[in-house]
Amino acid sequence: MVEERELTAEERRLVVEKLQGAARDGGVGCKTALGIARAANLPARRVGQVADDLEIRIRRCQLGCF
Repeated sequence: MVEERELTAEERRLVVEKLQGAARDGGVGCKTALGIARAANLPARRVGQVADDLEIRIRRCQLGCF
């Protein structure tokens, strides 16, 4: 399990970059968001928060995380 903590500025920058690159029509799929979290070794919740901040919707949620 990934530790629940706030993102560093660098982690946030990376997540913003990845989400914006993956977003289509204002959203990304759950599988994509989970992949971003896993690749960055971050909690899915933190990626979801960044997506909310960017007004990017998480679609086709598989686990109810977003």
